[in-house]
Amino acid sequence: MDPVDEHVAVLHEAGLPRELCLTWCQAGDLEEVARDFGADPAGGLWADPDELEELEEEYRDRGGLLQLTAMDGWVVALEPQGFEGVRNVVLTRLSRSGQALSVYWNVEMDSAVSYAVGGRVLTTFDLVNPDERTGEDPHALDHLLSRAGLTGGLPTQARKARVLALGELLSGRTLTPRWLRAPQLVFALTDPRPDALVPSSCLNPRMPFLDEPAFARILAAPSVACAPDIVRMVVAAALPVSALEDGIGGGGGRGRGAR
Repeated sequence: MDPVDEHVAVLHEAGLPRELCLTWCQAGDLEEVARDFGADPAGGLWADPDELEELEEEYRDRGGLLQLTAMDGWVVALEPQGFEGVRNVVLTRLSRSGQALSVYWNVEMDSAVSYAVGGRVLTTFDLVNPDERTGEDPHALDHLLSRAGLTGGLPTQARKARVLALGELLSGRTLTPRWLRAPQLVFALTDPRPDALVPSSCLNPRMPFLDEPAFARILAAPSVACAPDIVRMVVAAALPVSALEDGIGGGGGRGRGAR
């Protein structure tokens, strides 16, 4: 067996979930990381593997659990059956003071890998098409992906093993059975962070429409009362498109038939 695949097989035997979200971030304060995920930093408790199993069952349908471990300047965040870490609104916060990488997959093979630096998501891809990367800098992880050996021609399980290797290479911290068997600081994720009003893709570079007075007023104080203004903006944007489609598909035909 390939050493990377063997390493991950050992982790699974030690309790690594088959579906998960695993996030590495440069941070020293576990409570601050919990806050970035949207958890109550005062609600953490230390739990051993047996206690974790009971808590996972208790919170399975209530938002899930966040399990944090400090590793020499990095924090590893494990979410069994979760996905919060890979969301842009969380990852940008986790990367404010450095780097953050999050990997996610479930049994249906929904998956995502996202990398952020300095509060900006640089590249994102999935395990189905790992060679098709998007973001501000799609090539930001190329050298580490090459070292990890992640390519689109690998079997699914091998791809999962290699994105875990990617996190180890980036952080310089190896995941071990001892990590999985040690007590971890656990938080409930019952109140996830809401998505950002403006996607990061519209901020870098900044889209001109964000500075239009009507749009700026809505962003400054979003509320239900803004709904009529939003409807007017949508209609105003749609009318030129509708007129163009009528001219291409409708008016053009009538013009050719006229005598």
